[in-house]
Amino acid sequence: NLRGNSIKSIEKNGLAGLDSSLKYLKLNQNKFEFIKKHFFATLFKLFYLDLSFNQISSIQIGSFSDLRSLKNLILRD
Repeated sequence: NLRGNSIKSIEKNGLAGLDSSLKYLKLNQNKFEFIKKHFFATLFKLFYLDLSFNQISSIQIGSFSDLRSLKNLILRD
């Protein structure tokens, strides 16, 4: 749970090492403005992703395409 930490971005491979086990990721109430394609590239088992209450104005095409197990994506303001 990385909720409410004023995170603005995730570096390429910033979530590496979590890819084999991470199923739930709460990044809500941070300061993301852009979602880049590489943010979640290695999180193949991610089931739940909460990006709500950020400042997202742009999401690159294909940002979620590698998330084959994703069932819940929350993007509300």
